[in-house]
Amino acid sequence: MVAIVAGQDTGLFHGSLAPRVGAGQSAKTFGQAGEGVFVNVAHGNLVLQRRDELLIGRGADADVLRTYNSQAKLTDDNGDAWWLGGYRLLRNLTGTVNTNGSTIVSNGMDPSSPKRHLGARLVVPTTSQR
Repeated sequence: MVAIVAGQDTGLFHGSLAPRVGAGQSAKTFGQAGEGVFVNVAHGNLVLQRRDELLIGRGADADVLRTYNSQAKLTDDNGDAWWLGGYRLLRNLTGTVNTNGSTIVSNGMDPSSPKRHLGARLVVPTTSQR
């Protein structure tokens, strides 16, 4: 099944799919057997997702999610454009950590690159990318 999404970001979580998917969750409900295919009509980006493993127990479930993003500009472990859901990357810090006006780019599950403004006690997500 293919989901058509729209948004200026290269990932899934900052476009038209965002209201349907909570923060830190995969978009696996749109595919079968833990798979998802997403095409962004705004810029032609292709995103493929596959849930490899799922561990169900007390509390939050743990899953292993792989994501391919055709337009993500990331350096993954072997250069194949596949990103594991457990990867986290913080880069491009400007200013001093935990001071007003500083920013950092964070990559998570999908791997979009939201820029976050850091304050003394608050991290504020923004819509600006990279």
